[in-house]
Amino acid sequence: MNHCHNKGWSADKLEALVWTQIEHILANPRLMITGLEKQRQGSNDVGILEAELGQVEQQLRALDRDQAQLLQWAIKGFPEDIVTIENRKLNVRCEILKMQKAELEQKIKASQEAAISLPKLEHFVELIQEKLSTLDLETKRMVLEMLDVKVWIDGHNVEVIGIIPISDYVIATPQTG
Repeated sequence: MNHCHNKGWSADKLEALVWTQIEHILANPRLMITGLEKQRQGSNDVGILEAELGQVEQQLRALDRDQAQLLQWAIKGFPEDIVTIENRKLNVRCEILKMQKAELEQKIKASQEAAISLPKLEHFVELIQEKLSTLDLETKRMVLEMLDVKVWIDGHNVEVIGIIPISDYVIATPQTG
């Protein structure tokens, strides 16, 4: 966890609050299995995303053919304003498809990484469960970083998110410090 910049919260107390939630989850195998299953289900969407990506790539190839045909129209002397309007339409469509392609590629990569890291995460949780009570502060921080734990503070609410199913909100009174 990073240094707490919210003046109403003590970083040490906030970290202890978050770690209490993490310990509860790591010590409860049912919560862990639920979280890991959600990750696995998300990684099964790769096939759907890859099919969508294939369709977008096919549409981009069709746009390339349309632009080549538009060039032929220009060469054959079609009115310049018609060619220009059609070229703008094709360029807009091409940019939209390129953005969709980039987004799909990012989702596929994220899903593949989630699927690959699950066995490592399961092994990690087993190791941590054995040593929960003896972890020092630096090791706890490494655990939080590895689990991609993020803490968002909004007034009295603390939202904790990460790889495993951490409770949505921990409500506490801010501490100064």
